[in-house]
Amino acid sequence: MPMSVQSGDKVRVIGGPYRGWEGEVLRVEEDRERVTVVIPVFAKPTAIELRPSQIEPI
Repeated sequence: MPMSVQSGDKVRVIGGPYRGWEGEVLRVEEDRERVTVVIPVFAKPTAIELRPSQIEPI
């Protein structure tokens, strides 16, 4: 299934421990059904890996 986001897109996390956080898509791995999103944790960019169902474009 094609993902609805691509690298550089702004997204909001809607599931998991980072729910409500916003960040930028760093990488999309369709074969693994994973999206890497960079979010600011303590003012430091932090990459987290999420399932597509855990994010929404903003």
